[in-house]
Amino acid sequence: MTKNLDLEKLKEIEQFEYKYLGLLNNSLGNSSQLKKELESQNKLLSQFMNPTNRASLKFEKTNYLATGAERVIYNCINKSNNFGTPNSSPIGGDLFFEIKDPDTDQDLLISIDCKTVRAETNIGDIKTLDVGLNQHSYKSLSEYKDGTIRQINPMLQPEYKTENNKKSLLISYLVVILYDIYPSIERPEKSNILMISNYCIPNGLLQPHYLSRPWAGGKSGKILVAGNQVLKKADGSDYVTKEEEAYTDILKKLGGLNKTIVEQEFKSRTGNYLEFTNLKSRADYKEVQKFEIFDETKERLKVIYLSPQIPDKYIEVLQFFKDKYST
Repeated sequence: MTKNLDLEKLKEIEQFEYKYLGLLNNSLGNSSQLKKELESQNKLLSQFMNPTNRASLKFEKTNYLATGAERVIYNCINKSNNFGTPNSSPIGGDLFFEIKDPDTDQDLLISIDCKTVRAETNIGDIKTLDVGLNQHSYKSLSEYKDGTIRQINPMLQPEYKTENNKKSLLISYLVVILYDIYPSIERPEKSNILMISNYCIPNGLLQPHYLSRPWAGGKSGKILVAGNQVLKKADGSDYVTKEEEAYTDILKKLGGLNKTIVEQEFKSRTGNYLEFTNLKSRADYKEVQKFEIFDETKERLKVIYLSPQIPDKYIEVLQFFKDKYST
């Protein structure tokens, strides 16, 4: 633990995170009913995929559940009345609420992002999940497997000022739904929910304690670079980045330099990390499992449903979640 922290303040933040994680779990209700609602597309899926006398369905065969799952989760939360009223902020998770905590009079903003993962092609994603910059407030470094270090610079702030000049604390959650498709991806007829879990991403003010632990290095193949940053080409001349320029294109223009070399050089010369506009990192459940400041026995991850019939090919990957699940 870093010295000279306002521990009472940090404990209070985690108390709110823990309280509303519990309310999120309760809001989603009976897991069997939730599974049934998420699978309600099965009544019509084959017809949606094979329309007659209608415009052709333009649909990438990657994620059949994303949009529908958001509707179901929002309906559950809205009915519970645990999260106040929706806020129309242009950034934030799929669901974004504002509420005054009834017990403390603390203003809260609650970001909830719904993640759906299709097991057949993306089962590995369930271990460390992509989180966008608009979905959390936790600013820190993230180290990638190749040694590259980047700064995760989120769009959301840990706190906002409300109309009465009080501070409104931001808390962030992920609702993660793992599913697969039957009988095959080529002939989809049914979706099958394998797991549902909720996770609390630490508020950005907790960074002095958790440091870079919440993040594992994310995917970097299609990231875009922020504009007006001066990079050095292989021949030593300058290259000024354009806004939201593809990083792969820039590396070619620099003379094929390795990205680790480019970013280390930029950091040593400017004192700053190279900035990206769409950089994601991956929430590392295993590194930050508990509300360590408030109560080390309290879990940040809650598995609320796990299918009793997990296909053998997924069992090893899901063992961590199986250990967390209690019926």
